[in-house]
Amino acid sequence: MKTTRKALDQLRVIFDASGLKDAKINAYRVLAGRTDHTHRIAISAPSPERLAAFLDLMANNQQLAEWVANSAKYRTVVANSTAREITK
Repeated sequence: MKTTRKALDQLRVIFDASGLKDAKINAYRVLAGRTDHTHRIAISAPSPERLAAFLDLMANNQQLAEWVANSAKYRTVVANSTAREITK
């Protein structure tokens, strides 16, 4: 769990330095799955424009690309998705 926390702290630093302080990172630990536990990381943005800024960051930021590569040893991607909450 400490390695997951460290990786998420690093991600927060990257987001903050890139102007995405309003992006929320939520982590869920599930005690089921293909191993004894798994994690789900959900990133949310307050508007479609901020979601677009996040997607641009994911596509173009070298520091974030390095974070993804370095954290790969801690994760197995099960699904990727984008969603928009429609309730207010």
